[in-house]
Parts: sequence; C-alpha cells; structure tokens
Amino acid sequence: REAVANYGQKALGAFREVESVLARETLLVRRRDAAQAAMTASAESLRIARLRYETGTESMLDVLQIQRQHD
Repeated sequence: REAVANYGQKALGAFREVESVLARETLLVRRRDAAQAAMTASAESLRIARLRYETGTESMLDVLQIQRQHD
C-alpha cells in the first residue's frame, strides 16, 4: 500500500508539473502574439505617418517621433 501511495503521489506531482509547463507555454504564446501585434501596429503607424508626410499633412518631426517609438 505504501508503494502504491508513493507511486500515486509521484504521478500526481508529474501531472502538476506538466500542467504548469503547459500553462507557462500558453502564457508565452499569448505574450508573443501580443508583441507581434504591437510591432505590426507600430509599423503601420509609421507607414501612415510617412504617407501623410509625403502628402504634406504630417511634419517630418511627427514622422521622426513615430519612427523613434517604432524602433
């Protein structure tokens, strides 16, 4: 009985460890996706600022400030 109880405890510990790793992986995937979305939005903002500069509706200073934020 003691051996079976020890085995059960070790199995439960292993399951908890796997569950913990999977939860961390999910969190990391969400963080990566959020970072990629932020970079995409930043690049789009810079693209729009450059287009507005080319059409005369944005100053170079504004474009440079957006570019600094993007980098």
